[in-house]
Amino acid sequence: MLMGIVVAAALAGCFLGAATSQRPPADMTDEALVGSWQTESGAVFVFRADHTFSVSDLPPAKFEKYGNLPSGFDPKHDQLPASGTWEILRPPGATAGPYSRVGLHLRSLAQRPVTIGTELLAQKEDQETVLTLYLGDPDSDVRVVYYKCASTCVPAPGSSAGRTPTAGVTRLASPT
Repeated sequence: MLMGIVVAAALAGCFLGAATSQRPPADMTDEALVGSWQTESGAVFVFRADHTFSVSDLPPAKFEKYGNLPSGFDPKHDQLPASGTWEILRPPGATAGPYSRVGLHLRSLAQRPVTIGTELLAQKEDQETVLTLYLGDPDSDVRVVYYKCASTCVPAPGSSAGRTPTAGVTRLASPT
């Protein structure tokens, strides 16, 4: 009996802990999404009104396990630009609530034609809406965060440097 209570409490702690690491969803609109978004390390997403996008440098960790990186790609030195189309969606199965997912349909990755789907989550961080790209299970909190630029963002030279996040890091480390 005591063992059952201890196991139940441990499991509840794991599940409750995972839930509290999540940020609240933001309700995204086309108008709010269109424009430039940038990480602290300098990677830039540009979302256009015609539902196309380009990004200067995606994190290779999101794509390497599926064999989508070009041969000879060096994640420490090479950038991973991409382009494609986007759409704003509700979470899977939701018929109400915020449109908090930005579906990305990549058509080019590192100047190679591809057909890859992934998504960004629109979330609230403090009072700001951010776009989050999770690198694995969202409960692990390994993520890349994009912040809306007041005007056009400019990609930082060598924005691939310092892009390996760790659990709990909400912003990528600046290049050293």
